[in-house]
Amino acid sequence: MKRWAALLLAVCAASCASSDDGAVAVSVIGPKPQVIDPNRAPLDPASEVLMSAIVQGLVSFDAQGQVEPALAERWIVTDDGLSYIFRIRRTRWSDGKYVTAQEVAKSLKTSLAPNNRNPLRGSFANVSEIVAMTEHVVEIRLAAPQPSLLPLLAQPEMAVMKQGLGTGPYEIYRRNPNSLVLRPALPDEASEAEASEELLRKSERRLRGDRAASAVARFVDGDVSLVMGGTFDDILIARAADLGGNVWRRDPASGVFGLVMSRKNKALANQEVRRALAMVIDRQAILRRFNVSGWRGSAALLPGPIESLAEPAIPEWVSLSRSERLSIGRAAIIGHQGNEDKELVLRVSMPDGPGGRLLFAQIAADWKRIGVKALRVAPKGETDIRLVDQVAPHGSAFWYFQQLGCAKGNQCSVEADKLVRDAFNTLDPTERAEAVAKADQALADAQVFIPIAAPIRWSLAAQRLQGYRDSPFAIHPLNRLMRARR
Repeated sequence: MKRWAALLLAVCAASCASSDDGAVAVSVIGPKPQVIDPNRAPLDPASEVLMSAIVQGLVSFDAQGQVEPALAERWIVTDDGLSYIFRIRRTRWSDGKYVTAQEVAKSLKTSLAPNNRNPLRGSFANVSEIVAMTEHVVEIRLAAPQPSLLPLLAQPEMAVMKQGLGTGPYEIYRRNPNSLVLRPALPDEASEAEASEELLRKSERRLRGDRAASAVARFVDGDVSLVMGGTFDDILIARAADLGGNVWRRDPASGVFGLVMSRKNKALANQEVRRALAMVIDRQAILRRFNVSGWRGSAALLPGPIESLAEPAIPEWVSLSRSERLSIGRAAIIGHQGNEDKELVLRVSMPDGPGGRLLFAQIAADWKRIGVKALRVAPKGETDIRLVDQVAPHGSAFWYFQQLGCAKGNQCSVEADKLVRDAFNTLDPTERAEAVAKADQALADAQVFIPIAAPIRWSLAAQRLQGYRDSPFAIHPLNRLMRARR
């Protein structure tokens, strides 16, 4: 067997099912997929799927969200947790040249440089140095242990690139007007004519971006086998399709789903006003409106006792009854406005879909009961309050804290920021856990964020995709959709 054929079969091993070989058409809710440098612009959902397919990092996620080898064939972590040493496997860029450790180190340094727009750059503050030790070995040195380093390196934003080139496992084979056809990357010495056309065609991934209604309709008609990128905003469209079987899937994702407040609005600088807005939102009513099984409301920032000795901090008003919350909230708004008949008007930014409209309607009704008038504005319009809906890229408390830091430009707590910095720089595990708990409590007391629930990420997956699994990071690799051959 020729060398290219062996490599192709290796790529296809986890891509092609023994009982249902064939190409997979995928629709991602959002704009059409594009090749985007994550250091220069954020990745929309379809472009994130594309970049994960054609540009890999040192490590990647498997179907269940577990870290697995990618560019690095193996790695070791020193006992003190301050050094990660990666052995780069022998592979080529899409132009046929071999990947070197020096190129990998350069790419990683670029992603973490202070002058780029990579959204994960702040999560690598503990990285002190990235060194190419040999032609095939890269070391990442840390100033303090960071257990979340590997999941961070597996994120699409941390893909290793060289002047726009990647290393697969796929490459763009054809660009159609509304979609891209991807095929497994072949070594440079193999021509398309030499390869088995049937094997290549069966391993294709046909990727497109769609509006939610179009994506669901394509799935119902059998034109696509997988719909990805669904959020709370379009979940009602999928539910209206009333699809039977086990095709509707929801990822067990954690993250932030709630409201942040602008510094520009003087009323929101008042802690009692922020507290009033948070306590009167009827989270159970929101859950009933959406009727999503297993979706739970929350008044806490953190999803669990991560990196802490304590349970997530919750505001003290959680113990109050609904009527008590409304009474205290109404008094806080009147106290700020100075007039019982004077409404506080707040502009609220929400997505444009049915989920955004439904969520806004419930929140506006709750706030109206305490004398607050909510005006819905476009996501990019001038706003006082904005919905944040993000999946956490790793399980560290510090990612959650960073979303509410004063550097973000929203209402924040200077005290909490200091506590977060102290916790981040603490090396002793027990002291660090105690510092994390203090920072979490300070943010809960300041009420600079109004938690609502966990983010929703949903997909529609045909039964033939037997390798598809729910993922805590809502990332579904295109080469893991089929059950591997045995």
